[in-house]
Amino acid sequence: MKFDQFCDCLFPGDEKRGLASFSKCNIILEKHLSREKIDLLESLLQETLANKSFEKIPINDLIKIMKCDNKNLLDHILSSLLEAYFSCENTLQVLRPDAVTLFPNHRSLHEIDYDLLANVLDVKLNN
Repeated sequence: MKFDQFCDCLFPGDEKRGLASFSKCNIILEKHLSREKIDLLESLLQETLANKSFEKIPINDLIKIMKCDNKNLLDHILSSLLEAYFSCENTLQVLRPDAVTLFPNHRSLHEIDYDLLANVLDVKLNN
């Protein structure tokens, strides 16, 4: 199993909702993980999957097995992949279609009724 296959197993996407898999998001991995960590995970995958009985193992079980000896490495890689996938513009557009990018677009807030804060200010000033 290669690193990109591992990522697609973690984030397979959802065609019905228009959510792309990890490999189709065009994420630049080097912004999130060093090449060394990617290579370490790939060799760890090869070692773990060397036994033929692990060919069809579910991804969560595979992670549990690999975490036995490499918890810190796996935790770092998984958190980096989560951050990369859920900060990807393609993913965000599907999960939050009404979200507006604040910069460089101008967005003003609704008028605030400051009278609502009067009671809070009175309590604060009297104490």
